[in-house]
Amino acid sequence: MLDSVQKLCTIEAEISLLVRICCKYRKSGVQILFSMNTLEHLTPWKALDRYIQGGFQWSDSMVGNDMLGGMNKQFLLVPAVLRLILCLTSLVDVSDFFEVKNKVVRDIVEFTKEHQVIFDVALREELLSANDSTLELVDTAVAIVTKVWPYDEHDDFGFVQALFGLMNELFSYDAESFHRPYSSRSAEVVKKSGFLLSRLCYSLISYLYFLITRKGLKLQISASHGNSSFPGGQLQPTLPLVVTFLTSITTALFTAIDEKTLLLSKILDINDLSRYEVDEIIDMFMRQDYILASDSMQKRRHVAMLEMCRAAGKRGQLIMLFLRISEHALNILFVHFQDSASRKQDIQLLCTNLLPTLEQLSLLNEEKVGHSLKVFHRLVRSLKELAAQRMEL
Repeated sequence: MLDSVQKLCTIEAEISLLVRICCKYRKSGVQILFSMNTLEHLTPWKALDRYIQGGFQWSDSMVGNDMLGGMNKQFLLVPAVLRLILCLTSLVDVSDFFEVKNKVVRDIVEFTKEHQVIFDVALREELLSANDSTLELVDTAVAIVTKVWPYDEHDDFGFVQALFGLMNELFSYDAESFHRPYSSRSAEVVKKSGFLLSRLCYSLISYLYFLITRKGLKLQISASHGNSSFPGGQLQPTLPLVVTFLTSITTALFTAIDEKTLLLSKILDINDLSRYEVDEIIDMFMRQDYILASDSMQKRRHVAMLEMCRAAGKRGQLIMLFLRISEHALNILFVHFQDSASRKQDIQLLCTNLLPTLEQLSLLNEEKVGHSLKVFHRLVRSLKELAAQRMEL
């Protein structure tokens, strides 16, 4: 038993080292690993599938504890391997779209097919009850599939419909879902769950945008109208769902901007805050173990400032993610609004629901966002004009 656990620990450490090489040396590191036929060593590894037959759900407290229990380490091998595969997908971005037989794409698609059970479980996981560990694993699996599956001409494995199912679920979430609260954890700690859900949404909306712009997929205004070009078209997301999703993301975007602005304001005023206010900040970030009752006010302010700087940086990442999601959603709507085939009543109702969100997005401030919005604002204006024209028809 001890030997098998030690072997699992060694394998996980080796895979984690490879992931660190990819992260540190980026494209060059990934290319070196791919040239070493890393995927050819992982693809035949059928043992991976056995570790997740019962699903991905396990307690966060299992990770890192009871290392001699064996099964915990076996669970950890799956996300470690998927992280490495996701690193390798970064080479897909520099591949020619029409080069379908590209070796990188072909090998990753082959890995996905060989370990279908892993991706089946991931794409059908219950997200509302998922913990952070499960969400991160699902996010990684979905990111892999959405990166390489557009290059596969067939959907014999049902991944496309599974992705549509995830879109229908996630795109209907309200803005608060991206700041999911749990009563037993601090409000700041649960931001990770919201970030993972947002990243998952980005993978899905990017895939949908790819299907629309490169594969000719057309979304319907009503769910009752299927699309015969894709099997099981009734599961496809609809245009009203995209509008609902854009509205939720816009609300979440402005919430993240307000939070970042408040954090930066408190950082500037850190020397003016009372001890009670500083301790409140430390408690919010669950950093009480960094502070003793006898510690000076200077140290308390230092700890509070560091945590607020870290949180402001994370809000900045979330803001950029929301902007990229919004941009894809806006482009999807723009492509469809240029099509005059839709019924007048349907498109007018859609525009009525969309225009308030476009008005809100037009108020985005570059200074608060920390990023140039010229292209984004141009897209919003163009869609507003097109929506206004469609309403007047």
